[in-house]
Parts: sequence; C-alpha cells; structure tokens
Amino acid sequence: MTEELIRKHLIEKNYDSIAIVGDEYEKYYYNSSRFVVRTNDNSELLDQNYPISTRAVFNAIEKNGKLSIGKTRDILKKATISTYDVRGNESLYPVPIYKVIQGVIDYNGRTYYIFGGTWYAFNTKYIQSLGKNV
Repeated sequence: MTEELIRKHLIEKNYDSIAIVGDEYEKYYYNSSRFVVRTNDNSELLDQNYPISTRAVFNAIEKNGKLSIGKTRDILKKATISTYDVRGNESLYPVPIYKVIQGVIDYNGRTYYIFGGTWYAFNTKYIQSLGKNV
C-alpha cells in the first residue's frame, strides 16, 4: 500500500513533500560539491553542483517520456544517487533513491512518513499526545 502511495504521489507531481537527503544528512548537504543520479543502466541522469531535489529527478525522467507507476518504481528502487567532495572523492556512495528520501504524505485522513526507505504511520492519538508534551 505505502509503496504504491508514493508512486501515485510522485506521478501526480506532488514533489514538495518528499526530499532527497542522503543517508547521512550532513555529508549530503554540507560536505558534497557534486551530486549525481544514475539510472539502472548506469547512465547519468543528473550531474550538478548543488543538492538534487525530487522534482529535478522526475523532471529529468519526464523529458524522456511520460511517467508511469512502473517507471516511478524503477527510479525509486534502481536509480542511485552519489555525491563527491571538492577533491572529487565519493562522499556518499551510490545508494538507491528510495533509501535516501524523507517525506510526508496525507492520504484518506492518515499521515504517512517515509525515512530511509521505511514507512511509518502513527496513530492520531499518539500524535496528539506528542503535541501536549511539547
């Protein structure tokens, strides 16, 4: 259910609630100067000198054809992202995109969270009790 949910979410171009953050947030944003996404056949999809967004990945994919559920699944599971420091050393080794995204999706009155490829859905009462303890 949750994997299908994220694919539908991305096909509908709801990119802003899902961010690529790397598996080590600090390395991804502060210790990297080159960001590369490669497709499952190892061809370069994106290569830029600033963090790559979910929107940039899917816009690049869409240039080569319409998005589908299957294509979205392949990008999330098989495409990789890696980063390099100023000396050209790999600082984030190639890792599938789904393992380095974080996001929040509201669906049918429930809120789902994805962190590092794992989905979470918290009970509404639990979330409300967190708000009372803050």
